[in-house]
Amino acid sequence: MRNDEYEDIPLFECQKEKEIAEKIRKELLPQQKVKFRFVRDWDEITYGRTKFSTQPNKEWWKNPIEFIALTEKSFKNSREKFIKTITHELGHASDEVCFHPEFDPSSQPFYEGCEICGEKHQGVGHDRIWHDKYLNYQKRIY
Repeated sequence: MRNDEYEDIPLFECQKEKEIAEKIRKELLPQQKVKFRFVRDWDEITYGRTKFSTQPNKEWWKNPIEFIALTEKSFKNSREKFIKTITHELGHASDEVCFHPEFDPSSQPFYEGCEICGEKHQGVGHDRIWHDKYLNYQKRIY
């Protein structure tokens, strides 16, 4: 049991989803180690979150990825939403995004909605560099 704000879902409840997430990760980020945690919902709107390690660093997005939390609703809702959530979070985890010289981790240009994909991307780290990677991942998976 970990001591953080997430409540883990037992593996027997999400084994199939864990295999799907890992298969997508191997396809999109074969050279990066990324752990997935399947957790109970913590609010009404969040489907996933990329958690960076808490090393003392002003550039927190360049710290190693600790894990990607995928909520229960992300995989109980629909297969399409689950896959979009995985690709969304892998975009945040991608070294190509985090270490891109033009990446703006405080950017929120798609908060109200994106003209290209029609989705709202709430919170920080959703700049053009991230969004291009996210759309690329969507095309590669579908």
